[in-house]
Amino acid sequence: MRFGAGPRLRPVPAPRLAAEEAARPGRRRRRCARRRETEPAKVAPGRAMVAGARGGCATAGAARRGFLALLLAVSAPLWLQAEKLGDGCGHIVTYKDSGTMTSKNYPGTYPNHTVCEKTITVPKGKRLILRLGDLDIESQTCASDYLLFTSSSDQYGPYCGSMTVPKELLLDTNEVTVRFESGSHISGRGFLLTYASSDHPDLITCLERANHYLKTEYSKFCPAGCRDIAGDISGNVVDGYRDTSLLCKAAIHAGIIADELGGQISVLLRKGLSRYEGILANGVLSRDGSLSDKRFLFTSNGCSTSLSLEPERQIRASSSWEWINETGDQVRWSPGQARLQDQGPSWASGDRSKNHKQREWLRIDLGERKKITGTDTSAVSQNKMTCN
Repeated sequence: MRFGAGPRLRPVPAPRLAAEEAARPGRRRRRCARRRETEPAKVAPGRAMVAGARGGCATAGAARRGFLALLLAVSAPLWLQAEKLGDGCGHIVTYKDSGTMTSKNYPGTYPNHTVCEKTITVPKGKRLILRLGDLDIESQTCASDYLLFTSSSDQYGPYCGSMTVPKELLLDTNEVTVRFESGSHISGRGFLLTYASSDHPDLITCLERANHYLKTEYSKFCPAGCRDIAGDISGNVVDGYRDTSLLCKAAIHAGIIADELGGQISVLLRKGLSRYEGILANGVLSRDGSLSDKRFLFTSNGCSTSLSLEPERQIRASSSWEWINETGDQVRWSPGQARLQDQGPSWASGDRSKNHKQREWLRIDLGERKKITGTDTSAVSQNKMTCN
């Protein structure tokens, strides 16, 4: 008998069936034996037909083995996916009291279906300061894509989407676990995080630029790990850097701090240059830059830094000039405004026309004996009036 183009019907050899049945439990042998009387022969098109009751048992065993193979084949991608979880971390540099970390591919698009989990610590007895330089996560619900901070007693987040996220967190602990998880998404840079101990309340992120600040003189703390963060700098340590340059990256270029350690930087803002010359230094490439209104310089010792003054206690003057401007507001050029880093009107003496013999003076109490090597003054212009 032939079915289509299939081969001729052949019985299954008895010794092979006997071996199969001997390997199975007795209950299964009895079940197959009962089927001998009722189970009809089955035909597979294009294949040899296995006839009779014994063929039914063989077919059932083959079906079970086939189902198991199919289950393993379907489950394999899940195993592979599970093995990939955990590769969502990108740039990570940690030191004893500061560090930097990002999601993978930052500032490019972070990958799908990944987890980044990292525990960061600062010395015992200190508190952790976290600063988010950037957070761009596509999900609006935080169901599958989010950033979460967890300590032994508190949880901060999850954060995602367009929700309002604090730029800085001061934690009541010296240890926190950072967890970033991603699902399926199309876009999103992920995150950039910097941290430091509470000894450094002036912590900034690796993305801060000099033109983000109005003061002409200030000090900030750069965390470890800013060298390889994407972003340009222009200039050099001798002539200064364009004010659009990344502060911490420029400090590494100038040799003020080491990338693996981080550290304190002191910045002076000065008039810009028509051109900035780039150079490779300390593993950072500075690019040539064009004209800018402002540039900044680093000071590495106290000789180039203005003394810190508290105007209410340390600065006194013989008089102050007061006048009414065009809008009717009273303007007072008080002694407390004599500091170089302050914006707006400076100090000017009052009208002493009635007593020309009395000299005007500005007195500064430094609080202790200091050797003064020089003074720096600056003209102030307001409403087309200049006082020197």
